Amino acid sequence: MDAWKKHWQEKPAFVPVDAEHDSISILTRTVVRRLTESTLTFVDIGSGPGSRTIPIVGSQECLNVILLDQSADALQLAEGHAQNQDVRVDYVQADGFRLPFPDNSIGCVFANGLNEYYLDPLRQLLVNEMVRIAKQGGLVAIIVPNKFNPFHTANKKLRELNGTWTHGPQYDFTPQELQGRMQLAGLREVELHGVGALTSWIRLFPRNKQDPFYRSPTPFKLLNETLWSLDANTNLPLNRKFGREILGIGKKP
Repeated sequence: MDAWKKHWQEKPAFVPVDAEHDSISILTRTVVRRLTESTLTFVDIGSGPGSRTIPIVGSQECLNVILLDQSADALQLAEGHAQNQDVRVDYVQADGFRLPFPDNSIGCVFANGLNEYYLDPLRQLLVNEMVRIAKQGGLVAIIVPNKFNPFHTANKKLRELNGTWTHGPQYDFTPQELQGRMQLAGLREVELHGVGALTSWIRLFPRNKQDPFYRSPTPFKLLNETLWSLDANTNLPLNRKFGREILGIGKKP
């Protein structure tokens, strides 16, 4: 994780997320819709600057949101983002493999952009630790990049070859692996969701050039809107299998 430590130390400029067309934002909202109305604690493990958690989860009045990261620089960035958006969250600097919470204490344990940076035995131990702190009847939700999405896989490989991949080694999941590891950790009713199978090719372009493809004038606008409406359906079997990102949600018995 040295690459991420260096990344946050450089304090990258905050780029607002296009929540309408951002696959991780859509999956994060899927998690929020699964939460109960009663007040509960939501912990984002490896939160980074909270670019999605702060606006999407932090805006829910029924949730006590905690951002947890081992990087003080990332949490400092998150605090600035939260203040700018007038959102109240709490911050904990800690290691994801030694979470500073008692057993069965957290209503929803969430991770995005974290689990794919580890191989076994750490790969499974991280899921086990997330499940440990979840309440009985609580949820564990994990978002990871999908190894079966050809456009994401090709883009990552190309950037690794030309030296523009800056996130360090990343070991993507298949949907079956994610579901299996969550079940192995003791979760039940593990559901899979996905997003972005049909428009992932747009991600091959730099981020500042992606938006026109979503909002292009006719005759492409109608086609793109149709494709995106399908891509945003997280229950679509094609997205569950080939979506750019996949989400696993499981309940602790």
